[in-house]
Amino acid sequence: MCSGVLGRALATVFIWAFFSSGTLNAAEQYVIIDVDPELAPLLPGKEFSVGDEITIPAGTTLFLLGEDGSVSEIAGPVTISITVDAPGSGNSENEVVKESVSTLSRIGEILSGSRVADSAFGGTRSVGLATADPWVIPVDSSSNGCIRDDVVALSRKNSSEQSIISVQFSNKLAEYQFKWVRGQSVARLPLGFAEGGTIVSLSVTGIQKSIPLNYLPRSIDRQNDLKVIEWMMDSGCLDQGVALVQQLRSKAQKLN
Repeated sequence: MCSGVLGRALATVFIWAFFSSGTLNAAEQYVIIDVDPELAPLLPGKEFSVGDEITIPAGTTLFLLGEDGSVSEIAGPVTISITVDAPGSGNSENEVVKESVSTLSRIGEILSGSRVADSAFGGTRSVGLATADPWVIPVDSSSNGCIRDDVVALSRKNSSEQSIISVQFSNKLAEYQFKWVRGQSVARLPLGFAEGGTIVSLSVTGIQKSIPLNYLPRSIDRQNDLKVIEWMMDSGCLDQGVALVQQLRSKAQKLN
């Protein structure tokens, strides 16, 4: 196992190494987005900041999301020391860094909450199981819906029965209905039905619910995952936000 001075020296290299942009960067805060296998206290949602040390045992792989947007995959055994003395590292007084750190803390809260069924978020919402595709709206949760590119896709846990999807527009009296056939877990509405102010009303085995749709603004850079996740959280699309965080695992840079 790497420990003591050697472990900290390795950690310095690991934390600095973010090569996706061709430069060296250092984050000041990290959150666990996944761990394989789960091993307390290393659980999704746990946050770390400057001065913290993370001990990863043999056989365990940690996926860390930094406030700079970096995603690191680190396999044990190793002890990591989080530092900010890397060349060109960020300044905690910078407003952009502060905003990213705040977003990371919110991501940590959501990931921690998503591990417990019906756990409360903000006292009013609950986070259920995240959908695999962050742009597919899970109708079984209490979250709002977030969409992009005029595409409305819905997912459901129970596809054993046929359901009816009713689409109502805020500026039209007409109602449009589509069949959600049995055995189909994901339904996609025809293009052109996603317009500003659209409310998707669902009738699933007698249960009525409405899902307000939120459209990704053109002002948000789609390549900036933290910004998109922050927008999803602000829009109340918590399950989709969790799904996008989990999807970041595929972008992880192996550091050892």
